[in-house]
Amino acid sequence: MWYNIFCWGEQMDNNLLGKKLKEVRLERCLSIKEVAEEIKVSSSLLSQIERGLAMPSLNTLRLLAEFFDVPMFSLFMSPKEKFERVELVRKQDRIHITDGRPKVKNEKYSFELLSPDLKGDIQLCEMSLAPGENNSSRLVTHEAEEVATCVEGEITFIIDDREIVMKKGDTVRISKNTGHRWRNDSKENAKIIFAMTPPIF
Repeated sequence: MWYNIFCWGEQMDNNLLGKKLKEVRLERCLSIKEVAEEIKVSSSLLSQIERGLAMPSLNTLRLLAEFFDVPMFSLFMSPKEKFERVELVRKQDRIHITDGRPKVKNEKYSFELLSPDLKGDIQLCEMSLAPGENNSSRLVTHEAEEVATCVEGEITFIIDDREIVMKKGDTVRISKNTGHRWRNDSKENAKIIFAMTPPIF
C-alpha cells in the first residue's frame, strides 16, 4: 500500500522531497544502491523518489530519516529558508504527513508540523488518529521532553504497562527516553497537540 504525503499545503512538491534526499545522500558520498541496500528497498524505487516520480511510504520515509540520521520533517524543508524573529504559518501551509488518504475522516493517522520549521529550541506538532488506530505497535522513546494535550476526542496514552485515557483538555508531560505510544479506542477521531524540546522529527 502506498501512502500519500503532503507538504506545504494542498499540493505536494515531489521534486522538493526528491532533491532533498539526493542532497543528503550526496553529502554522505553514498550511491543509490548503497542506500537502497541499507533500508531494503529497490534501487529503482529510490531513484524514482529522488527524481520526483514516486513517493515513499511513511515507513520508507522513516527508514531514510533514521539511516541519514536527520529529523523526518527536515526532508521536506527548503535549505534556503531564512529564520526570522517572527514567523507565521498559515493552516493551509503546514507540513502534512499522512498515512492514508489526505483531508478525509478515514485517514488512519497523520502528523502536521505546527512550527514554521525545525529550527529553534522547541517543536510543535499535531497528531490525528482515526478510531481503532495507534501511532506505533511498540513503545517509542526519543531524546526530548514532550508535553501533549488532547484537543479532540479521547486518546489512550500507553506507558510501560499502564494505560491512561485522556479526554479533551487533558495534558501529560513525558520525560525524555520514556517509552510511550498512543491509541484511539473511541469511535471518533482523536487529536493531540504536542511540544518537544529539543526538536526530534
